[in-house]
Amino acid sequence: MSISVWVPPGRRELVNAGKLPGFLLPGAGALAGLVILLVGALQHQVGPIAIGLAAATLIVVGIRLAFSVRGLRSLTEERHRQAVTDELTGLGNRRQLITLLEAYFEDNADPATPPRSLAFLFVDLDHFKEINDSFGHSAGDELLRQLGPRLTSSLRDTDVLVRIGGDELGAVLLDSDPSYAAGLARRLTALLEQPFILNGVSIRISASIGIASAPGDAGDSVGLMRCADVAMYRAKLTHQPFEVYTASIDDGGNRLALVDELRSAVEGERLVLHYQPQVDLRNGEIVAAEALVRWPHPRLGLIPPLEFLPLAEEAGLMGPLTRLVLDQAIAQCAIWRAAGSRIAMSVNVSSSNLLDPGFIDVVKGTLRRHGVPASGLVLEMTETTIIRDFAACQSVIEELRSLGLGVSIDDFGSGFTSLAYLGRLPITELKLDRTFIGGLSANGREQDLKLVRATIELGHALGLVVVAEGIETLATLELLALLGCDRAQGYFTGRPVAAQDFEAAAKGPTLSVATPEPSTPFPTYLRTAV
Repeated sequence: MSISVWVPPGRRELVNAGKLPGFLLPGAGALAGLVILLVGALQHQVGPIAIGLAAATLIVVGIRLAFSVRGLRSLTEERHRQAVTDELTGLGNRRQLITLLEAYFEDNADPATPPRSLAFLFVDLDHFKEINDSFGHSAGDELLRQLGPRLTSSLRDTDVLVRIGGDELGAVLLDSDPSYAAGLARRLTALLEQPFILNGVSIRISASIGIASAPGDAGDSVGLMRCADVAMYRAKLTHQPFEVYTASIDDGGNRLALVDELRSAVEGERLVLHYQPQVDLRNGEIVAAEALVRWPHPRLGLIPPLEFLPLAEEAGLMGPLTRLVLDQAIAQCAIWRAAGSRIAMSVNVSSSNLLDPGFIDVVKGTLRRHGVPASGLVLEMTETTIIRDFAACQSVIEELRSLGLGVSIDDFGSGFTSLAYLGRLPITELKLDRTFIGGLSANGREQDLKLVRATIELGHALGLVVVAEGIETLATLELLALLGCDRAQGYFTGRPVAAQDFEAAAKGPTLSVATPEPSTPFPTYLRTAV
């Protein structure tokens, strides 16, 4: 013991687990004690002191063994808890979900066990990736940590909420029917729509929920989860908060089948473009068109881009899809130019397009093939698209600008890092996020007006064209003209339509927006601010 005081501590092993305490010394002591007691009992030649020490040794070893067993039990329980618990949220994890579902189906398969019903909810958070991109992954983690206590408050003691992975959750409802599951889905949707406070900022999210039941919908855990996933994706496509699985939606809502159908549609060039006009607020003339891709699905109808573009990203189809859109949009631009029109064409691109080494060559080749000058094309990209890999995107944008085409920041104001990067990007246009434009109404907020005016002034100070999206009323249009906004785009100025309908609208009368005073009275704070 004296020597051990002077022995310096060794370097701790960080990678490999430390050695567990051995049982050799206590075991040797216990064996020696047993030998002494045995010899003393048989030969009666051992003194009482030795017998007492031997007995004391056995008692100490017994106590040591009891503590070891207790520690082992505690360690086993802790390891089991960790094995079935998601570390970030404190909810159950995928392992717990699979174990629970497999135990249920095993019991239900036993004829000696009374059959039980079960419902499973597959919950997919909408736009969670955008929160990570705008606020950082720490904010996304904090949102997930807040989810657990909020959602479990609406569950029964027998209901189990788990985090399957990423932004996907699951709820196992034992002894419940579809009506209870649908009611719970409504409650979960309402709870999710309440704002989350992340770093002092109020954030709202939504979710798409799929509901599947057992044993009616599936006979095993894999099948049940697949059915719920199909229902969830159907809810996402139809913009419903939740969807209950039925066999009739399986063909139309199966994500794997949709990916295969989308790939076939891209390869067969069966996607169509609609064009939405941009109006010059100085004279009311149409000066540009944004190309918006649509997928005419044989069963689901005309699917808008927000519904299938994430599917294309996941399947690695953004490259060929963007090439198809660029080709169709620039070909249409060439037709309009041949007819004497100088309307510019705007096309949306994603981060995967910008980071594609061959993307610039695709743009140059498409412009050259259709004989359209680079000045006739504007590529639109969102803030979150750029900040994912700013250095790489900045280099690509600089090269695109060197060709002579325009670059627009779409949905400006929806992110929170714009000003830090805006001055370093050689862009030509800002498109105000529609959430600000929606507040410019008779009952809007003064803060929205100040933000829009400041953004317009910022854009003009940087020499940029400022475009406002989401214009739905004449009052909003006239107010933006008074604020100095350059262009307007929205349902009021024109909905996305096919090329022939766009041409008819472009030949029509111009909008009368360059008036000194708005035709619709504004509230006092709007008039004063203007």
